[in-house]
Amino acid sequence: MDVPTVWLKDDTGRSLFCHLEYSLTLEDKTYGLLQPVDAPVMIFAWDEDSDEPDILEDVAQLEPLLPTAKAVLSEQNLTLLDTAVTLTVEGDLPEIDDEDLEREAALQNSALRPDSLQHSEIERKGMDLDALGDDEDDEDEYDEYQLLAHFLFEGREYEVYTPIKPPFAFWTVLEEGEPQLLDPEVMEDIEPLLNEAVARELDLLGEA
Repeated sequence: MDVPTVWLKDDTGRSLFCHLEYSLTLEDKTYGLLQPVDAPVMIFAWDEDSDEPDILEDVAQLEPLLPTAKAVLSEQNLTLLDTAVTLTVEGDLPEIDDEDLEREAALQNSALRPDSLQHSEIERKGMDLDALGDDEDDEDEYDEYQLLAHFLFEGREYEVYTPIKPPFAFWTVLEEGEPQLLDPEVMEDIEPLLNEAVARELDLLGEA
């Protein structure tokens, strides 16, 4: 069965092409779980005197880097897109090699928790589509990231990553069939209820 697709637009005019993975009605409102069609990416900044990267989330930090990031990604036939919610890349991702896995291990073992590495320009958590019905207290569940490119800009090292697991997904409210972003405060309150409702429904269907 084909997964429906929708366009999500933010208040800056940027858009994001998404799969509508799931929808449900809760408290008289219909919500949709969206997953970007193209691979979401995030940019880390490294300093020589630090073992931990800085995740760049602010538009003012990212904008000067985008031309260089686009150029290095284009060498791999990947197109960097300045999309709503998260940056994305269009194209076939390269295969993961041992160096990627070593870098991922370094990230996972750093003081940065995996959930803090999620691109959160609008301060919204993603939902682990693979973990519905799993034990939320399982501390062995880590995000995994694939290194796509690294580059230098004004003497500082940067790297571009895409999450491998869990897949990046987030909730929106559906109004007249169009997804609308939720305020962070509303999202913080409603997301646990939505995740619980989906897990319960999948469990009843025997799919959890």
